[in-house]
Amino acid sequence: MKKRFLIAGASAVMVTLSLTVLNSKPVKAAKNAVDFMTYLSKNKSLTKGQRSSARSAVKLLKTGRLGKKPKASWYNEYVDLHSNDDATSAKNIKAVLPYLDSVNRVRRNEGVRSLKVSPLLTAASMLNADYQKRGSLKHTHYFKSIGLENIATQSVGLDPVDTWFSEKKSWNYDVKKNHSLKPAKYSPTWTATYDAAVEGTNGYKVAGHYLNLINRNYRVMGFANVSNTGYGNADSYLGSSKGAGISVAKYKALVNAWANK
Repeated sequence: MKKRFLIAGASAVMVTLSLTVLNSKPVKAAKNAVDFMTYLSKNKSLTKGQRSSARSAVKLLKTGRLGKKPKASWYNEYVDLHSNDDATSAKNIKAVLPYLDSVNRVRRNEGVRSLKVSPLLTAASMLNADYQKRGSLKHTHYFKSIGLENIATQSVGLDPVDTWFSEKKSWNYDVKKNHSLKPAKYSPTWTATYDAAVEGTNGYKVAGHYLNLINRNYRVMGFANVSNTGYGNADSYLGSSKGAGISVAKYKALVNAWANK
């Protein structure tokens, strides 16, 4: 089955992909992201900044509001904190754990720092993923102030991170076409030429998803999956240079400890 994914930036880009649906150990349906983020917010092994991020995540998940912004207009329609297929479910919290490692594997191979997991960006990614229940792939643009996003629909196939990374070939083509792009590889310039390379317009090939994975300015990420949208599963990845994060190893341990308690 052909699939699509997008990156949010100056404008959206659409390409196709497939990815593997990963089996995860069953967890209690009653557990959800609000419960998990509350667990993180009270965990004394975390720093104040990490716990604060988790508290912000709880507020976002419960209200659909980011900070002082108005509530996301689509929150009530698409976010279901009690559904096992929702991005906020325990099942889907666990489903994305391998992808966190995939992101950092790609970044290490590119010579840029590994990312930590931001509780707030994770919650934002969950809401972005849930929005894909609308019936087709589309960015919410609600969280553009805190991170840059890749989204994807999926069926059985490939890891989405590997597919996004495959756009490195497109980037190399674009740089060969216009050498002025080369310095922007790890740090976006958002010039008209760079935008064209991101979007695959004006004779350039789509490279935006790859560039969003390897941005050297990033420090933290969020990743989420929603299942059974009606046209497959959907993933959302957000990267950012702002906010507190938890190492991937510790985050995975915390997810498993919470899920099994």
